[in-house]
Amino acid sequence: MIATVMNPIPSAAATDVVLIEDAPSRRAAAGAADWRAAAIAEYEQSREAGAATRRAALVERLRELTGRVVPPERVIVQEGRRALAWVDGVQFRLEGTELTIARGCVHCGLGEMTSPPMRTRAELGYALIGWEPRCTQCPAEDPPEW
Repeated sequence: MIATVMNPIPSAAATDVVLIEDAPSRRAAAGAADWRAAAIAEYEQSREAGAATRRAALVERLRELTGRVVPPERVIVQEGRRALAWVDGVQFRLEGTELTIARGCVHCGLGEMTSPPMRTRAELGYALIGWEPRCTQCPAEDPPEW
């Protein structure tokens, strides 16, 4: 319940109103904070669980394709959906269900591209040796006058 108290001293303002909150109002405010805190805590827990799931998925896919075991603590999770790990200097990315590798442009070395998605060792082999990532501004071949 909220009570109003009139200012007993006359002033320029005919009446000054002061609100006095009672205990039930304070409990209601505390309850409002409780549901917010609970929602935030649940979000944080689901985010941590999602990151752990992404780490485990990448570790398993790398073990299947490379035969190497990457400790989960060496996997970086970004933006909740992307997991990154390095095996012998090769950067692997798991985004959603797609596993790719990231490499610099073979021409200028500056731009970073991701390979086509890989599901098999043959596709990994292509990404390692057959795939030649190029920036959109880099030519496919050196000009003949070079």
